[in-house]
Amino acid sequence: MINWILYLIGRFVAVTFGRKVSYSIASFIGKLQFYFSIKDRRAVIHNMQRVTGLSDSKSINDISKKVFINFGQYLVEFFRFTLLDRDFIDNHIKIINKQFLDEALSAGHGVIIVSAHLGNWELGGAVVAKLGYPFYGVALSHAYPKVNDFFNNQRACCGVKIIPVGIALRRCSQLLKENKIVAFLGDRDFANAGVEVKFFGKKAFVPRGAAKFSLKTKALIVPTFLIKKNRGNFSLYFEKPISPFSDEGKLKTEQHLIEEYVKIIEAYIKQYPSQWYMFQPFFTS
Repeated sequence: MINWILYLIGRFVAVTFGRKVSYSIASFIGKLQFYFSIKDRRAVIHNMQRVTGLSDSKSINDISKKVFINFGQYLVEFFRFTLLDRDFIDNHIKIINKQFLDEALSAGHGVIIVSAHLGNWELGGAVVAKLGYPFYGVALSHAYPKVNDFFNNQRACCGVKIIPVGIALRRCSQLLKENKIVAFLGDRDFANAGVEVKFFGKKAFVPRGAAKFSLKTKALIVPTFLIKKNRGNFSLYFEKPISPFSDEGKLKTEQHLIEEYVKIIEAYIKQYPSQWYMFQPFFTS
């Protein structure tokens, strides 16, 4: 109940007072969260030590604090989805290699977008939908129905449709057959049914969904990331499509396919570590 009320207040502030003021408020709250949420702070520091390879505690703390600040600003953009239009996209978002998405769609098997809890994945999906693409995201439902409805209504106002994890198997297969776009986050394994991979040289578990549906439907995978730049601007990156087939024309193994796009996720996190919002210990070693 409290979270739902806070989200409503956050949306009111972000819509009413604009991005600049809302960013300042979000940054202040992010700093407070860093200092007072001990469990989250320890998890982020744990992850940043492994991602950056830094041993200096001050540098790790500075990057970790920035994670909390950036996450607050990520929420500002999410709260402002009712104001998202083509003018904002044209003026504030640089779209890079969109031809990769169009190329993958032209194959006729649908497209699987793989992203991560990096940058602003919610805004990335909203932009793709606003550009006129049929966009569906697979998401874990929130335990509290009003919070779940709040998030899904925010997404829906931009044309993003959500597929709950529990019905994903049948629904995703059908959508991909209809040449639609289905998006997955490829880093955190919330279902505890993931695959172990090497991530920054350490062991971690990542979800199987994107690879599983690619092998099942022959849909190409397009790694996609929306990264915050300076002065409230963003870049939306589409990477070269990943095929479920090897060069010899045989289906790849699920492990092989996962490792391919995990390398790309890893490269983006390495470049933008303070925009990776992972508030639980990610690595198992």
